[in-house]
Amino acid sequence: MMGGFGPGGMMGRGMMHGPGGNIGRDYSKLKYESNGERIYLTATSASGRPITHQMPAMMGRTRMSGMACVDCHGVDGQGGTIAMMMWRVEVPNITQQHLTEEEEDHPPYTRETIKRAITQGLDPAGKRLSWAMPRWQISGEDLNDLIDYLEKL
Repeated sequence: MMGGFGPGGMMGRGMMHGPGGNIGRDYSKLKYESNGERIYLTATSASGRPITHQMPAMMGRTRMSGMACVDCHGVDGQGGTIAMMMWRVEVPNITQQHLTEEEEDHPPYTRETIKRAITQGLDPAGKRLSWAMPRWQISGEDLNDLIDYLEKL
């Protein structure tokens, strides 16, 4: 894949290391239990609709492909530390239990605020998420499927 973080992408294998060693791992040959799982693991929709993202700070808002949620948040959604070239990024836990807990700096996430985090990079209080969080361009149906899957993590 070209232009992204996976094998053959501009970051290439070995330049990013995420939770559980997921960066660059190929999940495209798996059988998926749901479209949401497919999106989480591959950033592709069963419908064929494109799912792309922008990296606001690091990439100058460049539209990219080849990266999926699992690459940073891990298979179990628990996040961890990612080494990305010269940076280390702490990736948050996005399991349902963690997202729905009260936080010091913002209220618990809801379905609507999770949608906003994914597409706009904002937390429930309206504050910007980390520069490393992509802003995803995803259809409403696919976004609902993804959130249904996240609720099971």
